[in-house]
Amino acid sequence: MFGATACFMGTVMGVVQVTIQAVAGQRMLGTGAAMVQFSRSVGAAFGTAAVAAVLFSVLAASDQETARLFGAMIDHGPDAIAALTPARQAVVQSQIGEAFRAAFVTVAAFTGIGALLAFSMPLRKI
Repeated sequence: MFGATACFMGTVMGVVQVTIQAVAGQRMLGTGAAMVQFSRSVGAAFGTAAVAAVLFSVLAASDQETARLFGAMIDHGPDAIAALTPARQAVVQSQIGEAFRAAFVTVAAFTGIGALLAFSMPLRKI
């Protein structure tokens, strides 16, 4: 899965870079290239923050204790829930799974918005 994602993102990044450089022209070539990199950095930071906010909001809304346990799992690994009963472990794992599904739906929404924006770009001759 990672290989496919890397392949697709690799092909998109070059197209965006060339498109911006073509639109920017000779005089603003460096500015256009820098703005692409800046936009990627800001977008990655915003996207990461938004997806993490959804993940932790869903966890906190479902069960505060599960949210605390998830934080402990991040710090200490899966041993953080080893002392729980098997039934409680199953509930915690289910709630964490639901939170990750919500996070992935958020990623899918961002991807859909990106696709719509890409299709709305006017065609330009390079």
